[in-house]
Amino acid sequence: MWETLIAADRAFGLWLASWLNHPWIDTVMIAASVIGARGAIWIVLGTITWAVRRSKGMAVWRLLLAVGLAGLLVDGITKPIVGRVRPWVDHPEYRDLGWRPESASFPSGHAATAAAGAFALARVWPATAAPAWILAALIAFSRVALGVHFPSDVVVGFFLGALAAWFVFARPPDPARLA
Repeated sequence: MWETLIAADRAFGLWLASWLNHPWIDTVMIAASVIGARGAIWIVLGTITWAVRRSKGMAVWRLLLAVGLAGLLVDGITKPIVGRVRPWVDHPEYRDLGWRPESASFPSGHAATAAAGAFALARVWPATAAPAWILAALIAFSRVALGVHFPSDVVVGFFLGALAAWFVFARPPDPARLA
């Protein structure tokens, strides 16, 4: 059964990457990947939020912590342990856009930091929730569209990033309720 899931994951990723093979789509997907690298867009948006609303300083620190924790959890811990190869290793038919990450494939660091950033930004500034999640989805999707991740890499990365942000933003228990 596991082999069937892996085969379906690879086939769907290959189909999606080949179906989206168009210059303007590549431009959008590359831009989304670039701004999502290492959580850069979320760091910039957090900084802008802090500049506009200094009262949200502690919440912005939590946003940065959530993005950093997601990156550490995925790129520093999970990828080295799992060590899944990138799509083009087993499938040379994947397009080569001139750059290929050398790190492991599973899970996606871009997806993790995107989900953590969207979750955190939505908590810090609720009015930005819809655009933040749309941007996060675009960043995550770009990784499959560009052929640098399998779909499951992105789904698990997105989940781990949201989990990291939830952990950072979880409220501690109320001592009065514990008594």
